[in-house]
Amino acid sequence: PQGLAALSGLQERSHALEETGAGCLSAVDGETDFIKRETLLEEKIARNELDLGFAGGHLTREELMTEPFAEDELVVIASPAHPFAGSRGACLGSVLREEFIGREAGSATWQCVEAWLRTLRAQLNVVLRLGSPEAVKRAVAAGLGISILSRCAVAWEVKAGFLAMPNVRGFSLKPQLQVVRPKVRAPSASAAAFDWLMSLDPHWFSTIYG
Repeated sequence: PQGLAALSGLQERSHALEETGAGCLSAVDGETDFIKRETLLEEKIARNELDLGFAGGHLTREELMTEPFAEDELVVIASPAHPFAGSRGACLGSVLREEFIGREAGSATWQCVEAWLRTLRAQLNVVLRLGSPEAVKRAVAAGLGISILSRCAVAWEVKAGFLAMPNVRGFSLKPQLQVVRPKVRAPSASAAAFDWLMSLDPHWFSTIYG
């Protein structure tokens, strides 16, 4: 009962913060509007403004720690009107020659993409760089280019038909999503509720967007 009450409080707090534009928990690489940069995420956790968060990059603050959480998946997204939208297996070479909408410097998602490109000795034709996943999704939906984002960041738009997620042969990027939390601070009720939920089913997150 205490765990359920704490989890309910976590949900209520999250909904209230959504209305005010603040954030309780952050998604990978700021894949929501709550936290746009991992450095800001770290600062807010260190200042006790957030209980914990999710990130895909490396920490810069020694007072914080990370724990493995789930495997993320990066996917190619395009406008529903793009030729790739109806493709059952687009060629990787053709995709790499497309005009891309990229993220700003410091994005963990884009760092993962660039590291993958280095293994291929390839480069993308990035025609525009934007500061948030939401801006990238809008630009892609408008047909300004294609992009690469986390599957969980685009699941709703793909399901609603605002974006397409073409299958690209030879493309597979699955970075590790991590929980970020303080090393010594006692967990809050919200953080304890999260830990309780994870103890019930450690793989629940991986099944949400499968």
